[in-house]
Amino acid sequence: MERRVRGVIPILRYLGRRADRPRVKSAIQAVLFAAAGLVVDAAIPLARDALTGWLAVAIAAGGFVFLVATGRDTLWVMIAAAAVGLAAGMR
Repeated sequence: MERRVRGVIPILRYLGRRADRPRVKSAIQAVLFAAAGLVVDAAIPLARDALTGWLAVAIAAGGFVFLVATGRDTLWVMIAAAAVGLAAGMR
């Protein structure tokens, strides 16, 4: 694993010096879009498995709205989701 990390740093330095070139910019943008697509592709099955009840869907939707509307840290969403889940489980 350490060898892979050491190999990335020279590549980043090389690309950093040439980041203003159009071909390098488009290559970086393509890698960014590919990574975003992989994240979405992995998140959809996880969401299908995790969002099984109305409470889980409400917590996820509320957390999403909170993050988009306020731009606060995700820590607050995790704390609130844990509190709501514990309160619902204690009934």
